[in-house]
Amino acid sequence: MLSRQTIEAFTRGERAAFEEVERTYAHVVRRVVNGFWRGAFDREEAMQEVWLHIWKNRGALDADRAQEVGGFIAVVARRRCLDLLRGPPRPVSLDDAPEPAAEETPDFAEENQIRAAVAAFTSRMRPQWRAFFDLHFVQGLPYQDVAAHLKISKLRCKYMKKVLAARARNDGALLAALSRTATGAPRAP
Repeated sequence: MLSRQTIEAFTRGERAAFEEVERTYAHVVRRVVNGFWRGAFDREEAMQEVWLHIWKNRGALDADRAQEVGGFIAVVARRRCLDLLRGPPRPVSLDDAPEPAAEETPDFAEENQIRAAVAAFTSRMRPQWRAFFDLHFVQGLPYQDVAAHLKISKLRCKYMKKVLAARARNDGALLAALSRTATGAPRAP
């Protein structure tokens, strides 16, 4: 259980407090997310969405009820997972996320490795699939915008996302590049 001071610091937006909340309740969010998605790629994407949502709604926490934070986080995680399943993906605003510490900023070698893996992954795609990948996964456009731009149906967009996500899960070089942290060490599962 977190202290009242930690909860107050978290609601004020202090990065260290956010990290402590995330470290303390990561198992709660992971358990909720694991109940909705099977693939590691989808789970990781959902975990990030849930934590971003918790960060944005941190003001709803009551420091007087610090003992109930785990339940609050579980409910928020479940509701966000349901929202993700119901609606199209939305672009994430990095303005709402906590600023990374200097030691967490990825180095150029790591960025180049990721870019090279993504380029290799997309180089095997047909032009329309490559355009979909860029519009949906890179730019974060919702299905209706991608469909209008590519002159395809929303259903076709959903199909393309599912196929590309499956291909990405089977691409060892892409997974290896994406599973590295800024320090170059593999991320914990």
